[in-house]
Amino acid sequence: MGPRKSRSFPIALKPARDSGENVQVLSLLRAASFHLRGPEGGRIVNWDQPHLACRLLDVSDTNLPRTQKALTELLTPAEQRQRSSLISGLTEDGTRYQLEYSLTDSEGQQIWLSETGERLSGNGQCATHIIAVIRDISDQKTQNEYIKSAPNLEPISGLMSEQAFNNIITHISNSLPKSKVIRTTFSNRQDMTAVYGHTAIEHLIRAMAKRLRGEISPKDLACHDGGDSFLIFLPGQSAEALLERSKKLAYIFDELPFETPFGTLYPDCKISIESAPAVSVSSRRDSEHLPSLSPANRTQAEITELDILLALDQNKFDLALQPICRAGSRHPEYFEALLRIRDEAGHLSTAFPFIRAAEHFGMISGLDLRAIALAKAILRKDPNIRLSVNISVGTLNAPKSFEAYLAEIESLGSDASRLVVELTETMALDNLEIANLFAAKLQSYGVKMAIDDFGAGHTSFNNLLGLEAQVIKIDGRYIRDIAASLEKQNFVRLLAEMAEVFGLISVAEMIDNEADARTVERLGVHYLQGYYLGRPAPV
Repeated sequence: MGPRKSRSFPIALKPARDSGENVQVLSLLRAASFHLRGPEGGRIVNWDQPHLACRLLDVSDTNLPRTQKALTELLTPAEQRQRSSLISGLTEDGTRYQLEYSLTDSEGQQIWLSETGERLSGNGQCATHIIAVIRDISDQKTQNEYIKSAPNLEPISGLMSEQAFNNIITHISNSLPKSKVIRTTFSNRQDMTAVYGHTAIEHLIRAMAKRLRGEISPKDLACHDGGDSFLIFLPGQSAEALLERSKKLAYIFDELPFETPFGTLYPDCKISIESAPAVSVSSRRDSEHLPSLSPANRTQAEITELDILLALDQNKFDLALQPICRAGSRHPEYFEALLRIRDEAGHLSTAFPFIRAAEHFGMISGLDLRAIALAKAILRKDPNIRLSVNISVGTLNAPKSFEAYLAEIESLGSDASRLVVELTETMALDNLEIANLFAAKLQSYGVKMAIDDFGAGHTSFNNLLGLEAQVIKIDGRYIRDIAASLEKQNFVRLLAEMAEVFGLISVAEMIDNEADARTVERLGVHYLQGYYLGRPAPV
C-alpha cells in the first residue's frame, strides 16, 4: 500500500505522552509509536514510550534503534527498499505509508509487525517530521497462514473438516479395526432453513458444535461435514459404551433446545453408528507421500492433526526440566517441566510448534494431559523433586478435559503438594471465573497455581486481588537486560512489592547473565529462572 492523503490520524498514532490512556491502548494493542525527525538520510527516531518499543521489538533499552538507519537495519534488504520507497513517497503533509515486515525474537520465534506512518511536515517534497506506529500482527498472520495452508477446519462449526477427519481415522482404525463412528444427522435442516433462514442455521450449528465439545473426551475426535452431519470418532469403545454415548448425544441434540438470536430452535437429529474405514498405514504413506514426523524441521503451519495424534500415540512427547533457583543461594528449589518432542534419532527438541498447532486445532487438551501424566510419573519416582507444569485455557474450557486433568492431579495423593500448575496472566484474566475455580480445586489437593508471563499487559492491583494464585512469574521481557534499564528495574521492583503485599511468591524468568541475576535479587524477587542458571535438560 503506497502513500495516501489523510485529514485525520488515528488516536493510537498521536504522541503517547499526551495521554495515559493512549499508552494503555498501545500496550493492549502490542504497539509502539514514534516520531521521525530530520532530513532524509539523517532522521532521528524519538520513541514516545521506549519500554513499549523494547517489548515489541524484543530488544534492550540500549539496543533500541534511535535513528532511521538503525531501525531500517532490522529489516531484510527487500523490506528496506520497500520502506525507503514508501517514505520517499511522502511528498505532501498528511500522506501516509503502510508496510508489514517480520523479525526474529531472542527465542527464535518469528514476529510480524505492521508499520503505519503519516507525514506531519516537510521541506518541499522531503518529509522532515513523520509520526508512526508499529504493531504486532503475529496472531493475525498465523491465523491467515492456517487458512491458506490447509483447509483443516470447517468454517461454521470450528470443528475439523470431514476430509481431515477421514484422513485421521483411516490411519488410526488400521490398528483398531473395530472402531466406530457415531453420526448425528440434522434431518430437518432444510425445513428450518426455509422458515428461519441460512444465518439462523449457522448460529444453530455453532451452538450444536459447542455443546458437542462439552460432551466428548480428549481422546475423541469430532467433525462437521459442512452440511447436515456431525461425526464423532470413539477409538476402542465397546458396543455397550457406544450405545450409551449415542443415547447421550441423542438427548443433548434432540431433546434440549438451542437458544439463538433468532429464538429457540429445535433440530430433529437422527443418530447412527458406522464402521470406521481401515487401510494400511504404510501403503497410504507411500501413495500419498505423507511426510515423516521430523519436529525439528516442521513449522507450526506444516503440522497437521494427524501429526499430533501420531506423536501422542507413539509416545513422542517427553519433558525437559529447567531449574528455578532461590534468590541469594541460587539453589534449585523446583523445576519447570517443559514439553519436548523426540525425533526419529531420539533427539529432543522444542514442542512449541506442536503446542501452537494443537491450540489451533482444539487438540491442546491431549498435550496438557500427556504433560501432567509425565510429570506425575516423575513425582512418584523421585520423592524429593518439586515440579511446575503448564496448562492451556483450552483444557480448562473443555469440561471433559478439565475433569480428566483434575483426576490426574487427584490420583497423586500427597505427592500433589510438590506440584505447581502455571497459567498465563492473559489466559487467567480472560477466563477469570474458571481460572479461580481451577485454583480452588488445585488448593484442595495441595497444589499451587502460578500466573505465568505476569506483567504482560493486564497487571494491576485489582487483577492481583481477582486472581486466586500463589505464585507470579514475571514476564521475561522485563527481566532480560534489566541491569541496564532503570525503567525495567522500577517496574520489577513494583511487581515484587505487590507480591509481598499479597503474600505471593515471585519468580523472575529469562535470567541470562550475572548482572541481571544480581539486579533482580536486589529488587526483592524470591526465585530466579533462566539459561544462566540452567537450561532445560532431559529427565
